[in-house]
Amino acid sequence: LLRFEPPRAGKRRVRALDQTESPDEQEAQRAFDRALALEDRSPRDAMVAYRTVLAHDATIGPAHINLGRLEHESGNFVAAERHYMAALALSPDEPTTLFNLALLAEDTGDPRLAVRRYQRVLSIAPDLADAHQRLSVLYQSLGDRDAARRHLQHY
Repeated sequence: LLRFEPPRAGKRRVRALDQTESPDEQEAQRAFDRALALEDRSPRDAMVAYRTVLAHDATIGPAHINLGRLEHESGNFVAAERHYMAALALSPDEPTTLFNLALLAEDTGDPRLAVRRYQRVLSIAPDLADAHQRLSVLYQSLGDRDAARRHLQHY
């Protein structure tokens, strides 16, 4: 069976709360935990909690990734890209961020950019099956059946 809907990268966690952290870091962690708990039942409230995390500490990459994904799923592509790019600046080789950026390129109608981004994902995580699956679909739509077949076989 082939999955025809694009897979969505999962939620990202941060470290466990550490009593040696500053009050600001502790509040960021509590807000992150609250955001994770809210994602399934109230994405809007989760987004507010992730914004609280980032107000306390803008260097928490998983908060950018998760908020970007929620913005993306809400159709707020500009905000999603801003958060994905912030996460990418913090961790340039993070496959989840790169994968989400590739999905965003697909969703905004730029298949060639999506292909380049998926290729970058695979340069870091060569066995990421979902990236091979998405590339297969994209190459098929772009008329490159050989590349589509190669990625489908790898998938």
